[in-house]
Amino acid sequence: MAEFENFDILFASDRSFAYGEQTITKILKGRRLAGNELLIDKLLKTLEVERRHASPDHHKQSLLYYILKDTQDHNISSSAFARAVFLPKKYRIFIDGIWLLDRGDFGNALGYLTEPVLIPTFPEEILYLLCTHPDQHDDKLPLAYYYTVSPSVTSPKVTEALFAKLAMSSRARRRKQGKAERGIDPSALHLGGRSLVWSIPD
Repeated sequence: MAEFENFDILFASDRSFAYGEQTITKILKGRRLAGNELLIDKLLKTLEVERRHASPDHHKQSLLYYILKDTQDHNISSSAFARAVFLPKKYRIFIDGIWLLDRGDFGNALGYLTEPVLIPTFPEEILYLLCTHPDQHDDKLPLAYYYTVSPSVTSPKVTEALFAKLAMSSRARRRKQGKAERGIDPSALHLGGRSLVWSIPD
């Protein structure tokens, strides 16, 4: 393993390395608002890092890339690290996306997470987060993610959250326009074997 792929070597050489208080506070707030689990937490569990199981090098490099994004003033930047280890584009795009989601930058995160090159990873968790996160107020984002990624939604809580967001969005549009709207070209949502015909207003 090259030195810049070894966590202990990469960070131990800098005795001043530490997450700043502001960064820690932001991460803890983000974890609390996301139901006590960030997407990076989910990724760590999926890779079983806590059990120290072996995982492909790109997975380990992706985790280091995520950490370095929080420490841009460190002696090695995330972009420089990605170039040094030849981290594949799809890994960088995915990590950029979940890092932005974990920081509450939902709109920019979707710019990465809806890239065609990606195989959808944690799609239900992402959709649920977009529907329920208290700091996510753009009703268009869950639908944009759903229609772009076309995830298979099997979780009842995710289905209910999406339906609730659809209903809330529809009521808000009606209040804004001050009159009942006419639906055109109904679109069907297929969720876990269920189908909902939803009228898409002008």
